[in-house]
Amino acid sequence: MQNLSVGPILRAREAFLRAREAFDNRCSGVRWERAAAVDRAAKGSTGPFAGRALDVIAAFQTWPMAWRLGIAIAVVVTAVAIRLTLLAPLGTRLAYVTLYPAITVAALVGGFYGGFLATICAAVLAHLLLAPLEDAADWLGLATFLVSGFLISGMAEVLRLAGSRLAESEAIKQHELKLRLFVEQAPAAIAMMDNEMRYIAASARWKSDYRVEEDIIGRSHYDVFPETPERWKSFHARALAGEVLQAQEDAFERRDGSVQWLRWEVRPWSRASGDIGGIIIFSEDITERKRAQLALSESQVRYRAIVDTALDSIVVIDENGVIRSVNPATQSMFGYAQEELVGQNVKILMPPEEAEAHDSHIESFVRTGIRKIIGIGREVAGCRKDGSIFPVDLAVAEWRDTQGHRFFTGTMRDMADRKRVEEALATARRLDAVGQLAGGMAHDFNNLLAVIGGNLELIEQRVNDDDVRQLVRRALEATEAGASFNRKLLSLARRRKLEPQYIILNARITETMKLLERTLGENIEIATELAADLWSALADPGEIDSALLNIAVNARDAMPGGGTLRVETANVSFDDKRASKFPDARAGEYVRLSVIDTGTGMPQDILRRAIEPFFTTKEPGKGTGLGLSSIHSFAKQSGGFIALASEQGKGTTVSLFLPRAVSEAIARRAATNRDQAPRGDGEVVLVVEDDDQVREVTLKRLEALGYVVTEARTAPEAIERLEADASIDLVLSDVVMPGGMTGYDLAEWVSSAKPRVKVVLASGYDRSGGGRESNLKIPMLGKPYTREQLARTMREALDGPPAQMGHTSPVNT
Repeated sequence: MQNLSVGPILRAREAFLRAREAFDNRCSGVRWERAAAVDRAAKGSTGPFAGRALDVIAAFQTWPMAWRLGIAIAVVVTAVAIRLTLLAPLGTRLAYVTLYPAITVAALVGGFYGGFLATICAAVLAHLLLAPLEDAADWLGLATFLVSGFLISGMAEVLRLAGSRLAESEAIKQHELKLRLFVEQAPAAIAMMDNEMRYIAASARWKSDYRVEEDIIGRSHYDVFPETPERWKSFHARALAGEVLQAQEDAFERRDGSVQWLRWEVRPWSRASGDIGGIIIFSEDITERKRAQLALSESQVRYRAIVDTALDSIVVIDENGVIRSVNPATQSMFGYAQEELVGQNVKILMPPEEAEAHDSHIESFVRTGIRKIIGIGREVAGCRKDGSIFPVDLAVAEWRDTQGHRFFTGTMRDMADRKRVEEALATARRLDAVGQLAGGMAHDFNNLLAVIGGNLELIEQRVNDDDVRQLVRRALEATEAGASFNRKLLSLARRRKLEPQYIILNARITETMKLLERTLGENIEIATELAADLWSALADPGEIDSALLNIAVNARDAMPGGGTLRVETANVSFDDKRASKFPDARAGEYVRLSVIDTGTGMPQDILRRAIEPFFTTKEPGKGTGLGLSSIHSFAKQSGGFIALASEQGKGTTVSLFLPRAVSEAIARRAATNRDQAPRGDGEVVLVVEDDDQVREVTLKRLEALGYVVTEARTAPEAIERLEADASIDLVLSDVVMPGGMTGYDLAEWVSSAKPRVKVVLASGYDRSGGGRESNLKIPMLGKPYTREQLARTMREALDGPPAQMGHTSPVNT
């Protein structure tokens, strides 16, 4: 708010006060009139003779009384001397008559007292020098002279007073005229009113500010502004009683509904007699300024709301690096309370190495103007109250206040989470690169294993030598181990088609316990805590077995001196809040498999990298580093996730979360279904495979199972065979083949053109990135597959309904 001492309302008020003071001084006595008369006489006034005479008389009245009495006596003495010398022939005749002019002049010059004294003096001199009192006639003449002198003196006094009053009235009129002219021409909004609140004068600014167009002189203020509030009327009444009132800001609601904001002062004005003649109102329309203040206040509120709710830290410092203000986010980011930071150097938020260079950076910018960070931004290190260092994205802006002081505003964003995301993204990219490499290797490896395994099975069926059969079985076990390793690579690459089933996890774990006991050794104690009411899960059983074995082997290696391995299962439910704590989790119901060891544990930096492919802490040759990474990939493909927890010296917990299955009955049937491999009954099977060796061994395996076989290398060639041979009952086709058509395309053609023919697809790797799955329900074999898997899949496909619209269906392993 602007101070009144510099506002137009105060300047106008001070000018009025000076004018009124001059008016009071001039009207305080008759000295002003006489001074004015002398002044007019000195200037040679050209008015009527009477007026000039009154001016001269008024001028004499300003002299000291002693001077005036002296002049009056001098006039009488002079008159007596003239009578004795120039009018001596007259003798005693007309002695008093000749002295009347002197008495009149003495009265006009000396006033009533001067005339009275002059009359007495003249009477004495006349008796002594001109007309002695010898008889009654002389006494009568003296009495007549004295009375006449007194009358002349009285008349002179009346004349002087009349002139004085006339001059005073004229001066008052002139002053009031000047005052009205001053009010009317004042640059501020000023109005002058009498005791009845009628306008005497109003400035042009008053009329413009209050939108008054008509002549208001002589009209009542309340008629001109009928919307005047009652409280203002009370202010006017108090001012007429002698008070001075003012307001720095006040709202005035007009008849049209608009609101004017005013700053005003009301004070009384006095006449020359000292009584109050009315009031003067000084006002200033501050509506625009008030709107600007309100807008500024709203802007500040918005600014404060933005700053206080910002997630980023906002710190304001001066050019000396002293913190002037911080927002609440700074407290949560750095751990300091706001009062702990304000007044401190901003270096408190920096690690020592950056704090040392900070002052030189500001000094260099102030001196050279070269921007190294201001207006540019960069990543720096921040230091929390507890001493921990974290990455910060810093942007700095420069600004100045109204006094020209330089300030800097720094906006800081905690980059720790972003760094973790970037690290996770880099890990994902490494995984993807490794997956591409693994997938390419696995494709050819699968075909080799299929050829090896198939031929070994054929050999096993044809030899009777137990030693040879034992050797074949060992070779088949090695082939299965290679297939297991290949499944890990494909799971890592997310290229292998999983074969999820409804499984009872407790039953699966119970079956695997014997294998675990043989694998882990006698110094590892195995304990189980399996939930009695465990839900069924939907997952690939082979992957479950592989995951459990992998985790158990890792736990064994972490307990070289022995220990306890506990396997637990439980039902868990995740809401959005709980799921957000795990990177790959979503809200839902899960079956949890946890493997807990009492081993050495892992430090946090190792724990963060534990699921990276080929990352291992084991010695070269003692681990591939694919165990946890393949389990992680399998869990994600199954719709679940894994969670790791470890503490050095206290062991590690690996938890595998699998989505709950929707059908308990199917899961229980699947757990008890252990049928032997069924055989064919002469059905004709068309084998479509571009790899010659794989095709050859597949033909032989199918023949051994009792099927009649025919072959094709590509899908177009298979279509030709199907159109030419109506006896074909089933097509066993690879998914990825040359010729422009995939196994899915062939299956859809068969479903449309040969609906009687059944289709089974086989694939170990889909180069297209997972394959374009058909809309048909087609059984799928994952390469390499065993004789039992092949036999059961062929039989189920031949006995089942034709292919129907739906997703490609998995088959049991």
